[in-house]
Amino acid sequence: MDPFNNLPAEVRIKILGSIHSHTTTARLIRASPIMLAQYTTTESSNLREYLSQLVGTNGNDHDLLQDALAIIYLDDTYHQDDICDLVHEWKAKTLSLPFGRGDNGMITKLRLLFERMSEFIDDYLSKARV
Repeated sequence: MDPFNNLPAEVRIKILGSIHSHTTTARLIRASPIMLAQYTTTESSNLREYLSQLVGTNGNDHDLLQDALAIIYLDDTYHQDDICDLVHEWKAKTLSLPFGRGDNGMITKLRLLFERMSEFIDDYLSKARV
């Protein structure tokens, strides 16, 4: 029996949003069919919750998110003038956040970046413990 079956969807969403490790989320959704279903139907909400935690309660407290956005924008920027503008915005920490404008494409790119980084960090930590 799946213990998450009895929980309301709102609680399952909060649980998924509070997990900081992609590896842990992957294990949970493999073990629990209801959490897998919840994850697939509310994936963008889960990521928004996670990214909102990175932003923090203070509007100026989002350095990590600004760094991640800069990495993604730099990957898509080819013209020198655009790169200079981007670096100035990044330095000032004024890159626009994807939440308010509902930029699901950027949110997906952030998810993929954080998942990849999480894999590298988990791999590093597992080797460092040996």
